[in-house]
Amino acid sequence: MKKHKFKTNERYAVWLHHEKRCWLCKDPLRLAESTVDHVISESVLSDGELFKSIRENYGLDKEFEINGFENWLPSHQRCNQLKSNKALKYTPGFQLILERLIKLAPKVKRTSELILEGIQKDKLMVKIVAAIEEGQITAEELNMFIKRILGTTESENMNMIRLDNGYWLHIDDIAAEGLCQCERELCVDSDKRNYCYWSSSKSGWIIRKQLFWKCYEEIIKCSRCGENHKRGEIGYLNTCKRPFSDQMSQSD
Repeated sequence: MKKHKFKTNERYAVWLHHEKRCWLCKDPLRLAESTVDHVISESVLSDGELFKSIRENYGLDKEFEINGFENWLPSHQRCNQLKSNKALKYTPGFQLILERLIKLAPKVKRTSELILEGIQKDKLMVKIVAAIEEGQITAEELNMFIKRILGTTESENMNMIRLDNGYWLHIDDIAAEGLCQCERELCVDSDKRNYCYWSSSKSGWIIRKQLFWKCYEEIIKCSRCGENHKRGEIGYLNTCKRPFSDQMSQSD
């Protein structure tokens, strides 16, 4: 079986729309180190009966593609290799992941198609984003360079906000903003409660939690299940041992 070879536009679209983090270890993921992982392993294409069984277990229709945006998520190379070609066992958590992927797939596909429509321009943009992430150039330097070319004044700007985690966010991509909603007076590694911005590319869960990213990522003893996991994932179905019955409203 010949494996799918991912194109730049596919890898970028998957990375962009899925929180820019590895779906396996949940850590933030730079574009330069991002690979694309199949939720349902590509190897099932060589076993028709197994694929049929998986489709039935997860209620997938015949239009579902193993090599499609409904089955692709970003990951680290090392995490991808550790997962390998292990068969996907049915769990409610994986069911939710696939349902979310299927719902989002048309939007991710459209982003990929738009990149192809202007492939030379977008390849350059991907390189610029990667260069900023790797520290080869700062957004301020890029801003000044564009201003010099266009002859814009110092009072003008590119409407970009630099986040505490080092990423840059355009104001049009802000889904929510405000003070961190953690239960303490001071945020992690800070002398204040931080004012934060949450990107529309983040999951609904993260946007609704509205936690400073370090507060979200902090490992604590969960007040619901008693296990140690991220503060931001208290009650989260895929992490907490006592998840909220209503994941949308985050309530029982």
